[in-house]
Amino acid sequence: MKEQSRKPILKASEIGQFIYCPVAWYLQRQGYKLESPVLDRGLEKHVDLGERIDTVTEAEKKSQLFFFMACGLILIAGVVFLLWLAFSS
Repeated sequence: MKEQSRKPILKASEIGQFIYCPVAWYLQRQGYKLESPVLDRGLEKHVDLGERIDTVTEAEKKSQLFFFMACGLILIAGVVFLLWLAFSS
């Protein structure tokens, strides 16, 4: 009878855990319990990181809005200037 290989088995549910957080997946594979203080700190860091990402995303949206508004104002100023040149002579 062949001896079974000792390769670790990767379960389908672990793929989702790995995609969400590779560190949490690794710690769980190493035997840390889900109620572990280490994982609790990791969850706190995830929340903090999520809040920071939300802040940056909001600032990026505002930045894009101001950029397009500035481009529009420059375009309007250019048209007004060209009209002024055309009618002033």
